[in-house]
Amino acid sequence: MSASPRGRWIAKLLIASLIGNALFVVGGLVVLHRKGGWLFIQQKIDAWQHPHVPTAMSNDGSYRNRVDHFHTLAALGIHSDIVFAGDSHPEKGDWSMLFGRPVTNRGIGGETLGDLRARLLDLLAPHPRLLILQIGSNDIDEVVLSAPTMQKLKDDYAALLNTIARDAPQTKVMVTSLLPVTREHTNGAASNDQLPMLNAYVLGLCAAHPGCIGADATTALSDADGNLRQEFSFDTTHLNGPGYAAWAAVLRPLVDQAMGSISIASP
Repeated sequence: MSASPRGRWIAKLLIASLIGNALFVVGGLVVLHRKGGWLFIQQKIDAWQHPHVPTAMSNDGSYRNRVDHFHTLAALGIHSDIVFAGDSHPEKGDWSMLFGRPVTNRGIGGETLGDLRARLLDLLAPHPRLLILQIGSNDIDEVVLSAPTMQKLKDDYAALLNTIARDAPQTKVMVTSLLPVTREHTNGAASNDQLPMLNAYVLGLCAAHPGCIGADATTALSDADGNLRQEFSFDTTHLNGPGYAAWAAVLRPLVDQAMGSISIASP
């Protein structure tokens, strides 16, 4: 006995639905494969489980280790008078010795503005009286920024300072200028050429925020052509001993003025 017209219509509808679902699944698998397959899924799960790790740096194990370590320390709730955060420039300095007072160093090599904003809650967790920021070098390193990219960097700086002012109004902020590289650095001239305009904006932005202290370290570290002085670096980028001493000579009086002559011990 043949199927009724209605039955044939239902059968065709079911077949079409199965084909559509199969195509949808195949299409999803193709997209997933293009995005990295199972590794992509693992990264999404990891980002949900560890929201304090910036997504852009999620594949950098060394960076993840540092961020996770600092996240764990932040959860301890230990107060710190001074926190110095940013990229490899603050990371490599022994600031407690250079300033003559306890400083909690939260610099991480390779960090960008976006990375620092992603872990801002951990930086504010110790309720610092002074938060020192040196960030932005990795955003412009070896790159001649287009007008839209430069504007985004400026917007990110403004958002960073606005967030701190909103979430930690009792914390003073010190923003240090972006540091140059030596003339031997790959594409260093192009990178250094962007500094005057960017530093003028960043320090001007800081001046417009109550409680923000601007520190021009670039002038003290630069030669007449705007490059990092050769005697301040062995690798064209990072500061050596005399370089850190010159940088600290600019920052320390400002830190002393902000903190006063007596500091409370911090870890």
